[in-house]
Amino acid sequence: MTLEIIIETVFGVHGGARLDELRAALRGFLDLTTDPRFLAPILALGPDRIGSLPVFRRRVERVD
Repeated sequence: MTLEIIIETVFGVHGGARLDELRAALRGFLDLTTDPRFLAPILALGPDRIGSLPVFRRRVERVD
């Protein structure tokens, strides 16, 4: 429910295919960035270099 409120309030997306795509993209991004296996590289690389990882870039691009 919280994700739905964020999508509608912050992103201004209400229903339809666009909502479904954004929901899937955000869930994928959140799953990646909260996965304990991925947190170690995030901490090791730091915020400036994490963007160079292809798996991270792909998830960000889907949300963008």
